Amino acid sequence: MPYLGAVLLSLFSVCSYAQDFTDELSAIMRVVGADAPEDIEQHTLDQLGAFIAHPLHLNYATRSRLASSGILTQYQVESLIDYRTRNGDILSFSELAAIDGFSREFADALKYFVSLDSSAGVGKSSAYKGEVKNMLTLRSSGKYSGYLSGNGTSSGYDYSYGVKYRLSLDDRFEFAISANRPYGQDDAVPDIGTFYFAYYGRRNVGKVIVGDYNLRYGQGLAMWSGFNMSGVSYPQSFFRRPSGISPYLSFSGTGGYRGLAADFGIGNFTVSASMGVVGLKEIMEGKKDMDVSFAPALNVGWSGRRAQASFTLCGETSGCEWTEGDSVFGSLAASADFRWCVKGVDVFGEASLDLMEMKPSAVAGTAFRVGENMEAAFSGRYSSSESGISSGGKFYAGKRVTLAGKEGFGSTIQRHTGTFCVDGLYYPYPKYGGEHDDWQVKMRLDYGLQIDGFWSLSARASERLRSEGEKNRTELRCDMKWSDGMWMALMRIDVTHCDNIGLLSYLEGGYVGKIFSLYLRGGIFQIDSWKDRIYVYERDAPGNFSIPAYYGRGCCASAVLGIKATRLCRLYMRFSTLQYPWMQSSGNEKEGKTEARFQVVLNL
Repeated sequence: MPYLGAVLLSLFSVCSYAQDFTDELSAIMRVVGADAPEDIEQHTLDQLGAFIAHPLHLNYATRSRLASSGILTQYQVESLIDYRTRNGDILSFSELAAIDGFSREFADALKYFVSLDSSAGVGKSSAYKGEVKNMLTLRSSGKYSGYLSGNGTSSGYDYSYGVKYRLSLDDRFEFAISANRPYGQDDAVPDIGTFYFAYYGRRNVGKVIVGDYNLRYGQGLAMWSGFNMSGVSYPQSFFRRPSGISPYLSFSGTGGYRGLAADFGIGNFTVSASMGVVGLKEIMEGKKDMDVSFAPALNVGWSGRRAQASFTLCGETSGCEWTEGDSVFGSLAASADFRWCVKGVDVFGEASLDLMEMKPSAVAGTAFRVGENMEAAFSGRYSSSESGISSGGKFYAGKRVTLAGKEGFGSTIQRHTGTFCVDGLYYPYPKYGGEHDDWQVKMRLDYGLQIDGFWSLSARASERLRSEGEKNRTELRCDMKWSDGMWMALMRIDVTHCDNIGLLSYLEGGYVGKIFSLYLRGGIFQIDSWKDRIYVYERDAPGNFSIPAYYGRGCCASAVLGIKATRLCRLYMRFSTLQYPWMQSSGNEKEGKTEARFQVVLNL
């Protein structure tokens, strides 16, 4: 069979602003606690990716801006502000790593998203430093879809393009807008994806946002736009990072709210209020017959040195017209959440009540260190539709290995690292096609070995068990990587078993320099059942995120080029193809796809 006899492509490259594709993606994974790019949410990638171009200034950012960044937990925000008050500016990442709530690994990850700029001496605090920042992103892409034989009725060309612009004045005023013409749209004129005006205060006023914004309170039971409270997949995700109100900007425009939002600080208390208008986005795009409803939310929070707590009330009206006896609200919920941390032990929880149907839900857990080389976490959750319990941990072992091509802080890593988790769910109804209540158990183990400064090995084993339907799904993945700090090569083998056996493998390589970059990837796959599909992160320009599901019998190849044309301008290009040559004679043809993408980023 062609698949079994094929040999994977090898890769090498030349790179631009190197961290755009390697170190920074790894740093995002460490900040959010993900073991693989496939585990990162699109909004999280957009939010953290913006700080790569314009870092968060830790020495003079306000409490509101620190909390809404999505990078730090509320405990880390309070710890950082307390340290600045007592000791002045933070002058090195080694000093940041020594602050309570931070660590050497986390500080190393943060260096890509934050700045330690200081205009004060040792033990002093910097006065606020303003600056004007502009960032313009232009992107376009075109693709051809069709069969290799050319006899497919749906073959054809399509294109998309988008623009994103952000302006910041003295770190006090911000304006941002994005417009996008996606594939499949009949009109050539792009839709307004997202936009916002934001004002950041210096005293009691935290921020005021008009336009698109995101809401993340507590652990997500009552209010977490774009979030689904499901089983955890890695230990650091047991505790969510509530950022409160934050501006929302993306090409797609999906997720978030459009309306008015603001937060205010009074001593240790923060009051956040918002009014979203559901349907406003569609009306602004010309859909005049859209129904409109309102989504108000209120959060009152208290934060101390060791603990935080807040209360949230949110809902959505059932429309603009009500008759006698109708409820104004289609949904209404209230929740209370807390987090307490002492001597390295975190305890967190949230309880929520659906006030329309009087249905409760709750989540609670703890995270703590076990000795010097292990972290552990436990959590449980309950709702009327499911109940679950999770446990997991992260471990380190062995001596620290100096990475080839690295110097200074963050240039070493422990030889052995790994994460493990077990997540169990119970459904009080037949969810998987049976006649009785159902259950599901997920287990996952990730292990990384830094063999020496050049070679590393990582492996993943996961298992999903169900009471009915697809009773088990097994996945085994292994990556072998070589890197000298500039050149890299990676080989992956991924095997799944649910209905049949799915197999995917690829080779990737690259060279990382200061002027330009080129990554090449090539692979083949044989996955005859959709139940055995394999998700793979596709390398792309910053701000673009794709994790397609591979299914069928075929091959894929891609090249990603980045050029740092000047200090202010970066160019990115991506060429890819996905074909199914071994399905043409099987009577089960699938369309292939060839695509080219271009992106320009101007930082002024």
